[in-house]
Amino acid sequence: HNRAMSDFCSQDSRLMGVGVIPLHEPELAMIELDLAIKSGLEAMWIPHYACGDRSPGHTSLDIFWKKLSEETKKKIGEALKGKEISEETRRKMSEASKRRKHTEESKKKMSEARKGREFSEETRRKISESLKGRRKPERSKEHRRKISETLRGRKHSEETKKKMRESHRKAWARRKNKQKD
Repeated sequence: HNRAMSDFCSQDSRLMGVGVIPLHEPELAMIELDLAIKSGLEAMWIPHYACGDRSPGHTSLDIFWKKLSEETKKKIGEALKGKEISEETRRKMSEASKRRKHTEESKKKMSEARKGREFSEETRRKISESLKGRRKPERSKEHRRKISETLRGRKHSEETKKKMRESHRKAWARRKNKQKD
């Protein structure tokens, strides 16, 4: 079915091929998914009924669902490249992301993706506003030692030193004002 669907839809760009992935055997489902993706099928039909002696949500199919999820994210990313996203959609995406439980692996990937990224002044302001009022977590001695070791030997630019001094002055002024109240 999948090869025939791919061949048929490749003749007309208006058509979107939908593959069928039976889940009776997880290994075969993975192979069929890879073939369907490589052949250019745009969507997958997955049976909603019990697949042999397991449900579609059975743990033996976790790797299949993970792969399908990754491919879906790639497709969505490619479709959104260069498109403007409304503020409402951004807000909804942000809220959905906040509710999501990220694995350590996904947190690491997100952190790597952010490294070296330059943010605009507006984005920095928004981040700063969103963090206002949050208390920083207490850090253990071990954590403070690791931070200190990481920063040892680094030289700050004059501009950075100036910003740090100003930030410290403002923090002390806020503390003094709170003590007066």
